[in-house]
Amino acid sequence: MSDGKKRLKFSQRLRFKTATVWTISLGIVLMIAAALIVLHTASVIDDQWDSQITQFTEIISDLTQACGESGSIESLELFLRNVKRHHLVHDIHAVRSPVTIKDFDERENSEPLDDIERKVLKDGKPMKIADQQAHTLRFVHPTLAEASCIRRCHESANVDDVLGVASVTVCT
Repeated sequence: MSDGKKRLKFSQRLRFKTATVWTISLGIVLMIAAALIVLHTASVIDDQWDSQITQFTEIISDLTQACGESGSIESLELFLRNVKRHHLVHDIHAVRSPVTIKDFDERENSEPLDDIERKVLKDGKPMKIADQQAHTLRFVHPTLAEASCIRRCHESANVDDVLGVASVTVCT
């Protein structure tokens, strides 16, 4: 084989190897980019889901407060029963705090169901609990007393006392 043919063959092998390395490198970069996009998208969806469920729980808390202010607890109980029929909501529960019970007496099914609800009643901090096995996400949100609450109805409460808790569990 002549020198020219050897150089041509060497040059072709070098081009092939270079093209292969570039192709593999580009494939790796594209796979990494795709993985990052998927992870970021999943994170954004999780954040939006959390935000929507948190807002829903706050709406339940606000509705509980509104029904309490208007004296329409029967409407609240009807609403809670109706919401439970939706497939998104696995469970929903409204809890009265000792301060609210002191001012308005106990209401059927308004006692804390577990330690999580008792903890939120005690410290006034919302909690989020994910149960991977049951495929549920639970938000437990306190209703805190504001000055207007004390002036209108909750004479036994102080500002920022926990008046109750809304517990919403949704299917994921």
